[in-house]
Amino acid sequence: MQSATVDEVPLVRPLTAGADASGISAWALPDFDVPEAPSEVLSEPLDPHAEELARARQVAEQAGFAAGHAQGEKAGFAAGHAEGLAAALAEQTHIQQRFQGWLQSLTQPLADLDAEVSLQMARLAVQMARVIIYRELTIEPEHLDVVARTAIEALPVAVRAVTLVCHPDDADALQAAVDQDTIQSQHAQTVTVRRDATVTPGGL
Repeated sequence: MQSATVDEVPLVRPLTAGADASGISAWALPDFDVPEAPSEVLSEPLDPHAEELARARQVAEQAGFAAGHAQGEKAGFAAGHAEGLAAALAEQTHIQQRFQGWLQSLTQPLADLDAEVSLQMARLAVQMARVIIYRELTIEPEHLDVVARTAIEALPVAVRAVTLVCHPDDADALQAAVDQDTIQSQHAQTVTVRRDATVTPGGL
């Protein structure tokens, strides 16, 4: 007689929070509401010379900055001083040139006026000499050399060359006076005699 087959059912044991006899313990869900304790971080001991090195580096940086600032300030002052001096010299030169231009514009008309006055004075002296000569020769025609000398002395100092234009009959007497230096004035003009038949005898 064949007996019925019975399937074997595995034995399931309930899990408890504690450990059972076989040493198996149940895994418990962690409580996320409770903060974890921070893990301790082991800090390495500080080098006793590191702080001194950092302080020395800081002092060196500050000293270098101060020295660079002072050097830059000194260089900037020197450059600014040179630039300002050059600008002042250029302005002074410009003012001098303008002042010289003003002086020239003032002195040039005076020079022109002086030349014009000298020319007019020479013309006036010639006219006066002619009047004197005519009068003297009308009164005393034989004193032609004296009249000529008086006329020459009335001329301006700038006149260096004098030409006596006379009648041919009077030329020899005047030339003799010129040769004897009795006509030249103290200004040492050069006197020449020229004959002209159109001149009245005894006249110049």
